[in-house]
Amino acid sequence: MRAVFVDTGYRIALINKRDSLHLKAFAVTAQLGQFAIITTDLVLVETLNYFAERGQALREEAVYPAQQLIADPYTELVVTGKLHLVNGLALYRKRKDQGYSLTDCVSIGVMRDRGLSEALAYDSHFLTEGFVPLLRQS
Repeated sequence: MRAVFVDTGYRIALINKRDSLHLKAFAVTAQLGQFAIITTDLVLVETLNYFAERGQALREEAVYPAQQLIADPYTELVVTGKLHLVNGLALYRKRKDQGYSLTDCVSIGVMRDRGLSEALAYDSHFLTEGFVPLLRQS
């Protein structure tokens, strides 16, 4: 089965109907058909942190998809450990000219470790690192 990395921006776009990528996220998901999700606990934390101060309704809307993601048998939720963080920090330090977050750096490392080429993401960071950010595709 095709495996795709899922980034924070995609998760936010699915949940937030006002997000500029909301419809695009659903369209790309439909085009992919059935696929396995690989993501990290940092992406999940970053997504929930995004909604933490955006009102009670959006905060509540973010909880159910997070629970679904954790329970989904087609999702590999990578729990980051010391090695992920060490490698992520190395990339973070190496890419001083970029605006990569530590979450992005760890995500890039996980994608490389798993041999993934595609991400449900919009961030140009993935493109810069040689991956296909599917939300940037026409």
